[in-house]
Amino acid sequence: LLHLKIILLKKPSMLGLCNKVVPDYKTATLCFDKFEMYKYLKSNGINTISTYDCIDLFEKDLKLNKINFPVFIKPKTGSASVGAEKIEDLVTLKSKFLERKHEYIIQEYMDGDDIDVDVYVDCLSCEVVSIFSKKKLETKIGGASKTISFKDHKLFELVKNILSNFKFYGPLDMDFFYKNGKYYLSEINPRFGGAYLHAFGAGVDFYKLILNNINGEKSLESIGDYEDDILMMMYDDVVIKKLSEL
Repeated sequence: LLHLKIILLKKPSMLGLCNKVVPDYKTATLCFDKFEMYKYLKSNGINTISTYDCIDLFEKDLKLNKINFPVFIKPKTGSASVGAEKIEDLVTLKSKFLERKHEYIIQEYMDGDDIDVDVYVDCLSCEVVSIFSKKKLETKIGGASKTISFKDHKLFELVKNILSNFKFYGPLDMDFFYKNGKYYLSEINPRFGGAYLHAFGAGVDFYKLILNNINGEKSLESIGDYEDDILMMMYDDVVIKKLSEL
């Protein structure tokens, strides 16, 4: 990052480009508001998790057996899993809404594989040029602390199709669940993901892609350019090993 700042000082004309290493306003707003994102995904036919912003609509679908307990609640503009928790019954759910600690949304509880995807959208071509996918093995304080890499070209194509509905530039992080043979998009964070260290350690270098763009160069597509079964184990430090080496 220090190297990046030095380049910007030497090339002040590139500051305009670097201001573009963020999504446009509409896309950023959707990412910030989880319920608005849900509605947008549904309107564009993208598989996502059933989500409610009020008790009344949730109870209506509960009676119709369109959703059941347990469910998951989280602040609709929250981050780092603050205020997020699993709820087992309607009494507890109503009490959480009455407390008004947060402006909650209610989501279907997903018990499939928890998937995290690091993506880089080239700032010049506006195309997805790099994707790194990993399964979460352990999550602490809102972030994945143990993950393992995998490649699925079906997921890579899905990521590209989903992002064609948005205006992203630079690095972003996408959360999916995989259940019954389908991927369900949970949310998109328009920034480096907390577990991007895994991608970097496996050779997926977004820093280099940013520098390419700063220098006026489009980056070539390198989607899935990494190995399967590379583990990240985050403790006080980061350890990255092949599964076969352990």
